[in-house]
Amino acid sequence: MSPLAVALDLLGVLLAALLLGVGAWMAGIAILGWVVTRETLSAAALVLAAAGVAAAAVVYIGLTIALTLALPA
Repeated sequence: MSPLAVALDLLGVLLAALLLGVGAWMAGIAILGWVVTRETLSAAALVLAAAGVAAAAVVYIGLTIALTLALPA
């Protein structure tokens, strides 16, 4: 595998990890808002946080598997 391909795979995994972190941060902010205000969380906030975490996790796992399979044994 070429060094460029490995570098791009690593960049993709790092980007997916960043997306996962942002999604988790959004979920944390939504939960913190509920703790502080004791108001019901809006459905939009829950859907946005869950979708961000789920999408980032799928991308992260997929890129990790791709990187693992691409490396020579």
